[in-house]
Amino acid sequence: MPMTKEEIFSEAMALEPQEREALAEQLLLTVNGDRAAIEAAWVEECKLRMEAVDRGELPVVPGDEVMRNLRNRLRK
Repeated sequence: MPMTKEEIFSEAMALEPQEREALAEQLLLTVNGDRAAIEAAWVEECKLRMEAVDRGELPVVPGDEVMRNLRNRLRK
């Protein structure tokens, strides 16, 4: 009989932190595919967004305002 998800998790938690990290990375690759390709896509998306900000096409919000809004939302 195959191990349950809970049993697998319990076994994984017995591993050293570096081993757990390597296992997590392997599992993510089975879900997300090639990590390098994903990271490259995010870098490209970041460049596109920064260019849009520089052209004035994408509004920016000051960090303190973002944090204030988040705090207000979390209080609700």
